Amino acid sequence: MATQALTKYSRLTLDLQTLVARISLQNPPLNVIDIPMMEELEQAMAEIESRHDISVIVLKGMGKTFSAGVDVAAHTPDKVQSVLAKFHAVINVLVTTRKVTIASVHGHCLGGGAELAMVCDLVYTAESAQWGFPEIKLGCYPPVACTALAALIGQKNAADLILTGRSISGKEAASMGLANGAVAEDQVDGVVEESVNNLLKLSPAALAVTKKAFYVWDSIHFDKGLARAEKVYFEELMQTQDAHEGINAQVSVPDENVEKFKSQLFQIDFLNGIRLNTAIDDNGKSFFKLKILVRKKIVADGLNDSSFDVTDSGVHLNAKEFNQLTDNPNTVIVDMRNHYESEVGRFKNAICPD
Repeated sequence: MATQALTKYSRLTLDLQTLVARISLQNPPLNVIDIPMMEELEQAMAEIESRHDISVIVLKGMGKTFSAGVDVAAHTPDKVQSVLAKFHAVINVLVTTRKVTIASVHGHCLGGGAELAMVCDLVYTAESAQWGFPEIKLGCYPPVACTALAALIGQKNAADLILTGRSISGKEAASMGLANGAVAEDQVDGVVEESVNNLLKLSPAALAVTKKAFYVWDSIHFDKGLARAEKVYFEELMQTQDAHEGINAQVSVPDENVEKFKSQLFQIDFLNGIRLNTAIDDNGKSFFKLKILVRKKIVADGLNDSSFDVTDSGVHLNAKEFNQLTDNPNTVIVDMRNHYESEVGRFKNAICPD
């Protein structure tokens, strides 16, 4: 096949062949889908659509992962509307194209990355791949998955993945119906190429018309459903404090421990080399961008207790004092954080809600 390799893109590579177009996401280490990648995906798809000789599109991720999803930093209130509009424009192009789309998945396929893969016509995944829609753990939800996932894998399976945010293996994803097949990672490319070769034996015109007929019912509901999911996201979800807290979550590390922290973090395979945005404050205070929400009660117990005094906050301890108290066997620690916070880490020997 004649090949025309295009190099003008910075977040992906596009290889146009006589009958096949290959898009490879390239934003290491996790192929996070940021605004530049969204724009380039839309441009690449437009370029592919102009080629009437192409009937198959293969989408994959470069390096160790397919994609860890849409850039979390772009979900802030001032950016989220334009970000979702750009991302959903890419989704709509993939959904409406008459060309057969194939997702080749390995490594992490999470959030927006999983949404990209799930809207492709055919999906082949490594058994060891990690699929998931973890947005709920940041106080958000995945609009595309909320719109279309139940049609793919059933309402209960979709609710399980979206409402818990849990990850599943590629093998489980295939058994649910998220993928057409799951094989060993070193066999994924071979399975994809076999599928491509089978499709290339068929009439491109027949494939295009068949796709139109096959999705005619789904496309009507998808457009309306996604528009509704976006509306709820902007008008209701983004008005909640929990969404803002989840998206803006930060970690405070003393200066002398930063390199040690990075060393430990980068030992985790899929976090190795991840970009860290560092906030530097010259007055010695951490979290100078952190927003504090003042609640009526320290613990939201739902009781109307007029004797509860929110100004009686007790004694504040520094880290050293706290550690000294935890070493005392007579100290009782009650950790009242909710589940999605406490599953990240709990104080040793603490009494927890569950």
